[in-house]
Amino acid sequence: MEKKNQVRDGILDLLLNKAAMKQDIADYAEEVFEHFKEITKDELQVLRKTVSDDRVRLKMEDKGKHEFRVSVGSDVLVFQLHRNVF
Repeated sequence: MEKKNQVRDGILDLLLNKAAMKQDIADYAEEVFEHFKEITKDELQVLRKTVSDDRVRLKMEDKGKHEFRVSVGSDVLVFQLHRNVF
């Protein structure tokens, strides 16, 4: 019976530590993604000042906390954050 409790305690310890680590990683990923979004927005503003041709699209669409889209010329780049860490 004691061995069974030790195994159970080990499993519980792994679950709790892994769950906490996954949450820490997911939170950090959200911070980095938000920072990346701000940098992208700033860079597009700089490019708009440099490119004088209005036909060249330089825009960003914020689609929420986990996605944004950037249009550069005729290309559209979609950036998504997926929270499923492991």
